[in-house]
Amino acid sequence: MSLLQLFSKKQQKEYFLTVGIEEHHIRAAVASISADNIQLIGTGESDFSEGENETEATDIAISMAEKNLPQNILVERVIFALPQVYLKGDQVRPEYLKRLKKVSNELNLKPHGFIEYPQAILYFLEKEEGMSPTVFLLAVSRKNLT
Repeated sequence: MSLLQLFSKKQQKEYFLTVGIEEHHIRAAVASISADNIQLIGTGESDFSEGENETEATDIAISMAEKNLPQNILVERVIFALPQVYLKGDQVRPEYLKRLKKVSNELNLKPHGFIEYPQAILYFLEKEEGMSPTVFLLAVSRKNLT
């Protein structure tokens, strides 16, 4: 089932967050889904230090992304976008899962799953090009190369 099908079962407009986590950087996006249409509402980003302020940085990024939302809308549903190093197979590594749960609990977010960056990029490229691309994707950070 595609992400669009998951959220568009109802006819009304629904909102969700995507929170992308990187080594010391958080990106957030708010989108609305109705019928077969996804509309980007806003984006935000923030930095954090190793082991500190991750929740605060996430809150800042989400707040920036929510600026264009109608005032009576509270978005709690979130899909995490994760780098490959956060995963082992199709599961989030325990040390990272603990961090995601902490952020979710402190910000009252309701996780609805995750997508790894390479999978999201390939999905986007496939939709843009109309076929599966043949590409090499590299992720370079201070501690990891994937």
